[in-house]
Amino acid sequence: MFETSSRRRKRALESIALSFVLFTFGATSGCGGEKSPEDTTQPEAVEQPAEADLEIPAASVPRLTAAQYRNSVQDIFGEDIITPPTLEPDIESGGFTAIGAGISTVSPRGVELYEEGAYAISVQLVAEDKRERLTDCAPFSPQDEDCFEAIVDRIGPRLFRRPIGGEERAKYVALGKKIGGEANDFWVGARYMLAAMLQSPNFLWRGELGTPKADSSGRRTLNNYELASRLSFFLWNTTPDDALLEAAREGELSTSKGLEEHTRRMLEDDRAKVGMRAFFSDIFDLDALLELTKDPTIYKVYSPELGLWAREQTLLTIEDLIFEDQDFRTLMNTRETYLNRKLASMYGVVSPTREGFARTTLPEDSQRFGLIGHASVLSLYSHPVSTSATLRGKFIRERLLCDIIPSPPADVDTSIPEPSGETPTLRDRVAEHLENPSCAGCHNKMDPIGLALENFDGVGVWREDDDGHAIDPSGNLDGEDFTTPAELADLLTNHPRLTRCMVQHAIQYSTGNRLTPAQQPLITYLDIEFAASEFRFKELIVALVLSPIFRETTAPSDDIDHGADAEEGEE
Repeated sequence: MFETSSRRRKRALESIALSFVLFTFGATSGCGGEKSPEDTTQPEAVEQPAEADLEIPAASVPRLTAAQYRNSVQDIFGEDIITPPTLEPDIESGGFTAIGAGISTVSPRGVELYEEGAYAISVQLVAEDKRERLTDCAPFSPQDEDCFEAIVDRIGPRLFRRPIGGEERAKYVALGKKIGGEANDFWVGARYMLAAMLQSPNFLWRGELGTPKADSSGRRTLNNYELASRLSFFLWNTTPDDALLEAAREGELSTSKGLEEHTRRMLEDDRAKVGMRAFFSDIFDLDALLELTKDPTIYKVYSPELGLWAREQTLLTIEDLIFEDQDFRTLMNTRETYLNRKLASMYGVVSPTREGFARTTLPEDSQRFGLIGHASVLSLYSHPVSTSATLRGKFIRERLLCDIIPSPPADVDTSIPEPSGETPTLRDRVAEHLENPSCAGCHNKMDPIGLALENFDGVGVWREDDDGHAIDPSGNLDGEDFTTPAELADLLTNHPRLTRCMVQHAIQYSTGNRLTPAQQPLITYLDIEFAASEFRFKELIVALVLSPIFRETTAPSDDIDHGADAEEGEE
């Protein structure tokens, strides 16, 4: 784990405590005054909580997301392998696909899609120019058992993320021999054998069930291969590489030293950028930008590619902060970002490049700054034909500060009144809307901070007025007044719940489980470790990976069978 001096720990704790005093946010996460389980004040302890006092989530068996499926196939077989364009859709739970993956099932149509995809991939792999990726063996007959075994032994551990057991190997070899003999063609048999492996639950699901501890705690310890899988999909969003599987085989991941070494190795690999992109795309819902639609008659700068470009700007900016070991909090107010010519034109600045994206510093007189000034957030959290103070405020509350905003009752009209002579601006219409007591509780937490971004239209272009009426961006965030969007960005940068929220997101994403109040001591500990590292995100990841919540689990809530194959694969 990242080590800090006692002085730095103390300074970090004092900094967090001071922030809480400054904000004294009497802040309630619910709309009726009920606090969120994630919103407790910081206790004084700075040591990692005792394992006995920490609630460990129940085991789950996450299904590979569509991106993880494609990444895994191409990492194992080659980037030129064409993967299925359509698979069983990912589902969300608690706003995250990482959590939804742990409770998802597969529809009949999904089974068909996995089958079609498996055969399409296996056809490519048995082509003459790709057979060497499967084996160096030259089959001497359509039923060459040694060559079928060689394919299973090379491909199986990567696909299933663990060793292949004897009976399990024999099952696939028997299938290959049977089909190869009937077709009088070894490679036809290999094609069907590979298709069967690609449809196996051992590939499509990640078993993270653990082995029961010898004590009476009811906890389970993830074995080395399960830990390698969880670590790889967290950091890289793909299957473990050979080095990580070898570390699992040697038992290196069962020690904190070995686990930290491999975590840091993986964070230095370019695949970590892919993993962090997946993480932030999930927690900020950035993939929705790929289907962004706006009314082009209202927004003249809109084009179908806008969402893609805006998403790329945000992800490149986040990459810089993480992998250049910068203070992660500055994501809220940094003027350092990446732009292409289209976005530069939208932002009213000189493009830093003729092609693609390049790093640039927005001028000091620019009204744009940090994440909440990115076209990604501003366009995604707006309507197709208008801005939305509610959606933008909800994003800040839920995704940046981890407040819980309940869904409105089914019988409540949530629509904002239409413009009129008496309510020409959105602020006026929101004020009228808040007169409804059934709406005011929740909207008072979202709309006032969302109104701070009204100077940005529905695609993120700066404007001085709204249809000729002056825009007032002032407001209050948890007891602190602001008069401009820039001041709101600064308040978010120093908000005590910003880093705590990132800790919560990281725990939920990496384990695929929602948080409970009993996990607050660990959240506090990791938040303090984050602060002690001067808010370097990679150090937060290392601290999380070494914590019990990442390395352990408890009995699954439902009776999940390990399956004979999984038992045979253990070493």
